[in-house]
Amino acid sequence: TEADIARTVIALRVATPSSIRDEVALLPLIYGFGWSYGKIQALLVQAEQRAAKHLRQVDLSAVQSVALDEMFSQGKPVFGGIDLDSGYLLMLEVCPTRSGAEWSELLGAIDDDQHLSPAVVVKDAGSGLAAGVSAAWPKAEQRDDAFHAVYLIGKEAAHLERRAYGTITAVEVLVARRRQATTAAQRQSL
Repeated sequence: TEADIARTVIALRVATPSSIRDEVALLPLIYGFGWSYGKIQALLVQAEQRAAKHLRQVDLSAVQSVALDEMFSQGKPVFGGIDLDSGYLLMLEVCPTRSGAEWSELLGAIDDDQHLSPAVVVKDAGSGLAAGVSAAWPKAEQRDDAFHAVYLIGKEAAHLERRAYGTITAVEVLVARRRQATTAAQRQSL
């Protein structure tokens, strides 16, 4: 039925990394006929609008601990937040900047509309995010996350490891060249 195909289209988009073009190609394989790119896109836009409307009505007053972060999509900041107890995605919004004012406005709207006022906020050390949290939820305890620190330490450790292996290789080359040297002066210089 049309409803079965619609569920398949939405499920493929949500549960797999399927593009609309992928879905246009897959529907004939699944059902023996397909839908156009435009029809699939229209269905996905309608589903997104229904989901957004539903998500704006969820009461978040019971949420006590959240994690907030910024990601980027096509060069634009995307603000995200989850309930740390349930893993529920509280927000995912494209914003024009990463400023404290942007964060404060978004968090304040969620507080006003959905009664989100957590006791603990886990976040990175970004100044805009911290300012937004302080403005929206002044009583919330702010904790810096460990992920970013571990990530940065891992990058530095990998850099140092590459340099160490480069130095070890250079020493091995010099030792090999020294062994091949025929005079004491050549060995001394190496």
